[in-house]
Formats: sequence, C-alpha cells, structure tokens
Amino acid sequence: MTGTKWVFIVCAIVSSGYQGAWFLWKAMGWQWDTVANIPGFAILLLAWPWSLAGAHFQPELQEYIGEAPRQMVTVALTALGFAFNAALSYAILSGVTRRLRTHNQ
Repeated sequence: MTGTKWVFIVCAIVSSGYQGAWFLWKAMGWQWDTVANIPGFAILLLAWPWSLAGAHFQPELQEYIGEAPRQMVTVALTALGFAFNAALSYAILSGVTRRLRTHNQ
C-alpha cells in the first residue's frame, strides 16, 4: 500500500475513534472535560469543507432520519473529510519533496 492510502486509513480511524469515544462518554453520562474537546474542534477544522455539510444540515437530517443516524452521518462526513484532506496534503508534500530531491541532485 502506498503512503497516501496509509495516511487516509489512519486518519479515518483516528477521527472515527475520537468521535466514537466522545459519543460513548456522553451516552454513558461520564464526565468529559472541556479540554478534551480541543482535538475534536481541530478535526472539524481540518475536515473542512467536508464537515460543513454535516454541521450545516443537522436540523434537517435530524428531522428526516433521526438523532442516531444523523450523528453517524456527521461522524462519517467528518472522518472521511479529515482523512481525505490529510491524504491530499501528504500527496502534495511528498510530490514536492520528491521533485526537490531530484532537482537538487
């Protein structure tokens, strides 16, 4: 597997795992410290513009498909957006460094 695919898979797992832990903590009624929300906001920001669709249409999604499916759609959009953006950034940076190495030799 190429490095870009690994970056995509790892970032999708990390994002889904964080959001899954957040939903589990909330569902179980456990205390979730507000400092622990910082990675979630960073993931949402780094998943932009893909996470924007899930965040923008939350009332409509909740009305049409319900609470739990809406949360799953939001998690999927955010995780895939974060993974796509990270993989795209990795591909661009590795391409640039590869060209710079061959240019400097």
